[in-house]
Amino acid sequence: QKIFLGTKQIFLFSSLNSLFYKLFFKKIFIIPYKQTKFVISSSKNIIKKKNNKQFSVLFIGQLIHRKNPFLLIDACNSLKFDINLTLLGTGPLQKKIFKYLKRIKKSKFLQLNFLENIENDKIPLFISSFDVIVLPSKFDGFGFVVSEAINANTYVIASSNVGATDLIIQGKNGSIFNNNSLSELKNQLNLHYLRLKKFYL
Repeated sequence: QKIFLGTKQIFLFSSLNSLFYKLFFKKIFIIPYKQTKFVISSSKNIIKKKNNKQFSVLFIGQLIHRKNPFLLIDACNSLKFDINLTLLGTGPLQKKIFKYLKRIKKSKFLQLNFLENIENDKIPLFISSFDVIVLPSKFDGFGFVVSEAINANTYVIASSNVGATDLIIQGKNGSIFNNNSLSELKNQLNLHYLRLKKFYL
């Protein structure tokens, strides 16, 4: 960008990559995503009453190593309450996931669903039907799905390497776990489940 485009200033939606850009550019501007102020001013603890007894978890993204779907599967598979996990997306890992599920000791509590696509105009309503959406990516850019989930009042659990974590207010509209930490992801899922369970009771 600096050499071939002659770029002198960089504007970033997220602070995630700012340290890298500071190595090359003197003028770095962090411009929060336009919905950030709305999110901060209006967010409350997101607790929604569901009609089913299962804890519903959603993953949206390509089934590739960078998106880290195996981490989420392992986390859900190790929890001791009913979980309905839906993976929305396609990719080269789809067949590997099927084979993996046959090899591991399946938890009797986990139900796994695959969806290849959904119409764009139905995504907000679709997201709102889940208790939580998880972004376990090893690395991601801004990730508009975080914004869509927050606007749909669905709790977000995201890896610390997801750019849009700037929108998450810890413990209110979502939570953040350290990148690739299975134990922290399990803990965050368990905590949100207990919050919902307490609310139901």
